Amino acid sequence: MDLDELKVLRAIVEYVRISENILVLNVVREINPDVVKVLQQGLPRDRMLRTIWIVPSENDIGITIIRAESCSDGQFSVKTEGQLRNVLVCLPNVFFCNVRPNARRVVAPVNWNFWSIVKNTADEIHIPPACVYDAVDLRRREKLSANWYFRNLMVRFSVTEAKVFIVHGNADSGKRTEIVHYLLELAQQEQHSCRMIYVMEEEVEVLASVVRICEERNEPIGKTIGYKLNINGQVGEMNNVVFCTTQTLIFSMFSKRFKTTLRKLTHLIVDCGDRHPNEMNLLLSLVKKILQNNDSINLVLLSSRDDESSSFSGLFANVLELRIPYSEPYIRNLPNKPFGVEYYYLEDILEKICTHQVIQCIKQALPTTDNALKLMAELQLKYGHYSYNRNVTVIMDMLIERCWFADDAEPFTAVLLPFLEYNKHMVDYQHSNTRLSALMIAGAKGFIDVVKSLLIMGANPYIVGRKSLQAMDWCCAGSENVCWQMMQTAHHAYNNPASKKSLLCQIYHKVCNPFIVDPGLVGEIVEHICKNYLPGNVLVMLPDFCDVLECYDLLRASDVRKEKKRVHFVVCNQWLTEEELKDNILSSTRDCSELYVVILVAEPLLELVLSLSCIDYVVDTGLAVHRSGDYAKGICIDRSCLATAQRSRLLMWLAQRKCFMLYAKNHLNGTNSKPRTRAAPNMAQSGEVLKALVCRTKHSGTALEYVCSTLFSTCSKSIEGSLQTLMLIGAIEKPLSLPTNLGLLLVQLDVGVHLGKALLYSILFRCLDPMLTIVAALKVGDPFIEPLDMDGEMEIMHFKHSLHSRTYSDYMVLLRLYQQWSQYKTKQTDQKPLPSYHLKTGVMEAISNTRVELMSLLRLHGIVKCGYGHNTEQLNLNADSFPMVKGCLAAGFFPQVALADYNKMQLVASCGTVRFKTHPLSVVQMDTLPTKWVIYNRKQDHMLIVPENTKDAEVQIMDNTPISEVMFLLMCGIDRKDKLDTGNLQVREQANGKETVQFLIDQKYMFELPQEMFDAVSLIRRTLGHLFRDFTLNLLQTMERKETEALVNAVKEVLNAEESSVFPTTTIVDTRPRIKSLLPMGAFWNYTFDVHARK
Repeated sequence: MDLDELKVLRAIVEYVRISENILVLNVVREINPDVVKVLQQGLPRDRMLRTIWIVPSENDIGITIIRAESCSDGQFSVKTEGQLRNVLVCLPNVFFCNVRPNARRVVAPVNWNFWSIVKNTADEIHIPPACVYDAVDLRRREKLSANWYFRNLMVRFSVTEAKVFIVHGNADSGKRTEIVHYLLELAQQEQHSCRMIYVMEEEVEVLASVVRICEERNEPIGKTIGYKLNINGQVGEMNNVVFCTTQTLIFSMFSKRFKTTLRKLTHLIVDCGDRHPNEMNLLLSLVKKILQNNDSINLVLLSSRDDESSSFSGLFANVLELRIPYSEPYIRNLPNKPFGVEYYYLEDILEKICTHQVIQCIKQALPTTDNALKLMAELQLKYGHYSYNRNVTVIMDMLIERCWFADDAEPFTAVLLPFLEYNKHMVDYQHSNTRLSALMIAGAKGFIDVVKSLLIMGANPYIVGRKSLQAMDWCCAGSENVCWQMMQTAHHAYNNPASKKSLLCQIYHKVCNPFIVDPGLVGEIVEHICKNYLPGNVLVMLPDFCDVLECYDLLRASDVRKEKKRVHFVVCNQWLTEEELKDNILSSTRDCSELYVVILVAEPLLELVLSLSCIDYVVDTGLAVHRSGDYAKGICIDRSCLATAQRSRLLMWLAQRKCFMLYAKNHLNGTNSKPRTRAAPNMAQSGEVLKALVCRTKHSGTALEYVCSTLFSTCSKSIEGSLQTLMLIGAIEKPLSLPTNLGLLLVQLDVGVHLGKALLYSILFRCLDPMLTIVAALKVGDPFIEPLDMDGEMEIMHFKHSLHSRTYSDYMVLLRLYQQWSQYKTKQTDQKPLPSYHLKTGVMEAISNTRVELMSLLRLHGIVKCGYGHNTEQLNLNADSFPMVKGCLAAGFFPQVALADYNKMQLVASCGTVRFKTHPLSVVQMDTLPTKWVIYNRKQDHMLIVPENTKDAEVQIMDNTPISEVMFLLMCGIDRKDKLDTGNLQVREQANGKETVQFLIDQKYMFELPQEMFDAVSLIRRTLGHLFRDFTLNLLQTMERKETEALVNAVKEVLNAEESSVFPTTTIVDTRPRIKSLLPMGAFWNYTFDVHARK
């Protein structure tokens, strides 16, 4: 044995121990096995090196040194130990004989065989049939700019050579439907074959476009125009055009038979909307591959972006860009410019329409007051927020404290002032303890430029702090201080009428948050239109479906319907059913010259509106959905919750008579000062990476290189992390990163890799129904309203604590909430509890509909059977056992695990190098945590760069549940494909006579158990891992095996035993709701119950 080599290796081990940020170190060289053995034997005896492990390298060259997380010495309850001993006695050994490596892989259900039914050569020409259009439809279509543009187009869409056409046009141009009419008519006139696939993002867009085009062609759906979605469709062998979603096209690429379909295509149309190529990189990469392999296909990209140089043109060769001009207004008889449109900004709306009490007070007092800022301070004290929600409070307190303790103005100029430029409504924020504002601190420190900037933003020097001190009282030397003088004369800037009007916006935003839709003000504007102007189409632009339904509910109960004038509502959001599209969206705006048609639209679906080219009135909230979520509700760091200037200008153009904009006149001007935020690269989602791997046909080069080229513009480091996660959860296997059967199932479920895996485990563990509710709720989003103040947070938390039943689980809250709501729904009293529950409008119906869709998907895959031989009862035998539900979540969400550090009162991961805190609205909090293990669904960070901020963890974990140590030992990390035979365990060689076993789980978490307990844990992990692998190969056959039932029951007994000792109560879940059909989400949302209430 080489002593020098031993000494060097010992030094490396010591270096790993003392280096906090180094968890894994690879030594890539041949090392004497005796040296490694001696060092391994000495590590357990040294208390300082006990957590250091030496394991063989995965590359078979050298070793890997790991610093593990010391977790437990295995103190279980007596009942749990008894159940583990029973496992060693009762479980048969037959599990290890049932692995079928040659089992057939899962095939995606999407197929296009309907286009291969007709075999005759004459029939394969596929010339579209002639069409006789309705005169009314023709007159309406002739007003669309896309209609006359395509009719006068000199460049033909060639059918003999492959070309790429990029068609730019606004949402009102009609390009989405007119391109289909144009191509069909062209093929019919020239007697050419025409087979097209039209790809859209949302299912509701597909359905709306198909219904509209078929209605305009006077044809039934399924004749010339068909559609194919993941679950349902209406297609036939004579279809010339088939609409599908992006997801359907990607699923189709999984099948080799789709290549035959592609050879029959003449056109592939992709509707990009206003998305950037970076947002649809996987789809565009697949489209590019289709064009390379099929020279006869013409690609048509439709874009609503108004970039001068198209961002799509650089992706393809032989590109021809076509730009459809703006639609001409149809009303020209008013003297105002342009074309008689009158524009009302927020200051005008507040002055003439708004009836909010604070606005009425300031309008009455402004003409007679000598100091408008004093009046503003009094109104803010009376109507404003005294305490903001905890996340806003934490961020603002941190920024205020930095300004107070700094010796220079850098904390103001570098962080706080740019932040307040985006959040001017927070300029008067006062520290939660000291009640100091930014203006008070800047005045006390004599920062003249900072004081000037704050006053320009709207800071009020008359805001009162502790001991009734105002900002001027903090200025030393009194009236001789320049800062004092600026504050003293600040009210002079608001003496003229225009500046006084701007105070209306200031007080409104400080009382009503500018990043939250004010449904009351939206309703007042619509009422104003219906009472004072001629009938016409009223377009109300809202960010999300919850806002749409909330405004609809408010308007439905308002005085609008009580007027003699007729008012009709059109509700447009992503949850509409096909029947609602036909009955409400497409037919409601025809022949309605005497109607006020109020069209409530969620922001992404503007082009669904049929009458978009003849909108009389527009109400624009100026808000958009914040896709990454709000870290702190009420503030916006990156302006992503605001609509783009392009969309705002489009809505201003659409209005033919009046345009009401719920933002100030300078809203579109922007600002040169932006908050300093951490760069947020285009992060790869594990699900997208898995889809890219499933679509891979050639295996030259590494998987990382392939995915990086496919998901272009995506952060390569995040792709590498996603590949590691997919390997860890068993979705891909070495050495080529090929998707396993589990990976194929996860792609087809399309609910995220972790949620999908948890759903599959719930099928195996026979607790499907509660897991469906959890998955549906997490897919739709948080059902609770995000409160702006602490009082709202306390009310929500009080209600959540009444639901979690001492399980301290956010998932139990969701289950109990859905259970109670479904009972109210079936009794037709579901609107009664909504205000007290603080639920978003319509979100529970969306969760219910998502459940129905998930069940339909499981039926499509043959997992759930209906009718004779149905198996729903068998799949829910353990649905009342919450420990089994949590076990499925633990297996699915791993490695998203956090460990409690009770000394620092925070959650950690990776040996303390990563710190977490739970979201303030989570029922999982450190001071009440019953166990030290927490699994979570997602995490969020405010991304604001604050130098020297090491006070607290910035990353918050959401959708959490605590799990027992036994649950972690049995369920987490058991199904990695290359570790099935060991249960993903690494055992340390012990000294002779030692009765305990030290082992690693997933080469990260270190445990020490008595030999008997370890044997039971190891047996369960190995058998359960193999069983789940068999389950992904053949779901139903594995479910029917007696060994499966024996193992599932054994795991259930162990988990129930430990849960009853760790958690205060044994909770029985009764969450099988009775709602099994889709609920209306459009104009008929809650229609029955509304009528019932009115009676």
